[in-house]
Amino acid sequence: MKTEFKESQRFRQWWIWLLMSPLILVTAYVIIAQLILGKPIGDKPLPDIGVLLFSLFAFGIIFLVWYMRLDTKINEKGVFMTYRPVLRRTYMWKDIDKTEIIDYGFVGYGFRWRPKHGWVYNIGGNMGLKIYLKSGKHLTIGTQKPNELKNFMDQKL
Repeated sequence: MKTEFKESQRFRQWWIWLLMSPLILVTAYVIIAQLILGKPIGDKPLPDIGVLLFSLFAFGIIFLVWYMRLDTKINEKGVFMTYRPVLRRTYMWKDIDKTEIIDYGFVGYGFRWRPKHGWVYNIGGNMGLKIYLKSGKHLTIGTQKPNELKNFMDQKL
């Protein structure tokens, strides 16, 4: 019998990286052309410091998307969720009224508040663990393993 459920999700959808590829390619081109080869880009080129700042900003966004991760851990103590690098939440069983696996439809990626589902923490997909707190609040943590999570929750609870 499993005593713990763990899941780690990342933004690895091919289409996200396809959408980001122009940013990657343009940034690389500008760095190579202007900073390495010394050929200014355009009629009114940015100064080199501007190219450096733009590049740092662009690669910062790319790194952030690559680095972000939604970790979920459920054990006898409670539900632990980390949305790296921005937040960490802990929900102890004594504070949880009930849980269920739901199809919440597409709500977008990241974390956002929806009246029907409370705070939704999502990396991809449309399935999640909805947690009803005794305080009356509720939230939903996305999962890519709904069947495994349901089996674990059924045997645990």
